[in-house]
Amino acid sequence: MQAQNKYRELCQSDADIPLFSQAWWLDAVAGPANWGVSLVEKSGEIVAALPYTINRKWGMTKISQPVLTPFLGPWFKIYAQKNTQRFTIEKEYLETLFAQLPRHVLYRQNWHYRAQNWLPLYWRGFEQFTQYSYVINDLSDLDAVWDNFASRARTTIRSAQNKHELTISNDISMTDFYSHNRQIFERQNIPVPYDLATVERIHQATQQRQASKFFVAKDKEDNIHAIAYIIWDENSAHYLMNAVNPSFMHTGGQSLCLWEAIKFASSVTQSFDLGGSIIAPIEKFLRAFGGELKSFLGIRKVHNPLLKAYYQLRGIW
Repeated sequence: MQAQNKYRELCQSDADIPLFSQAWWLDAVAGPANWGVSLVEKSGEIVAALPYTINRKWGMTKISQPVLTPFLGPWFKIYAQKNTQRFTIEKEYLETLFAQLPRHVLYRQNWHYRAQNWLPLYWRGFEQFTQYSYVINDLSDLDAVWDNFASRARTTIRSAQNKHELTISNDISMTDFYSHNRQIFERQNIPVPYDLATVERIHQATQQRQASKFFVAKDKEDNIHAIAYIIWDENSAHYLMNAVNPSFMHTGGQSLCLWEAIKFASSVTQSFDLGGSIIAPIEKFLRAFGGELKSFLGIRKVHNPLLKAYYQLRGIW
């Protein structure tokens, strides 16, 4: 626990630690007993960290991506100005961080945009796959943000407001939201990847920091058409969860919620991460809001050959 306590102090003192790597976030999504951290210290200062969550099942330990956490991975505090120095330092830090990980059969993490150098892990047999997210980098000029939307997004938002007379409120409990959110998965006959207790912990933790908000689109009869849930820190807001009423799929409620969320986010942070998807209709929806397509790394390695064969047989790997 000594490393975890040191990391908690680092998170409280260094605003450079990304939101999803914060100790309080890991407490919420995994619980204090189910996450750890590797550290590199120089002259008493933490210069690199690798927070991770642990999943134990069937006597095996897996280091994997926690639910509702798009990014994790290594964090570096590097003062070197030259690329040659920086890459040398990153290689040293990565080797030290990964050497400290507990014995495990699987490593699987999505790294934050800023961590792009995975070459030292390639040499150690790790694999990389690229993922994408749409990010509105600058919220300071909302007129410019609006103008950068695809015309279909602007038309849909106007229709939601004028034709369907939808309005936005912020008043809904996490329990009620979850009952709407889970319908997304039930319609696809897939299990909900997180439970109510987890999202309630997230909401409690973010509310304590005044860093989350619901946007609920309703009609004049008080029917809920769509809901967006965002969280933020001083650097960026994140479109974390949503819900769409299947009876009102084509009224534009989801687009209106997202636009209102973006407008609000401009008052509390600098950028807006819309997220991404490999599902074509979802990707098309997110792309319409004018964000820059950013790539981030998924890094993985299965140390147990039988487990890897099982994953490949199931089409998971």
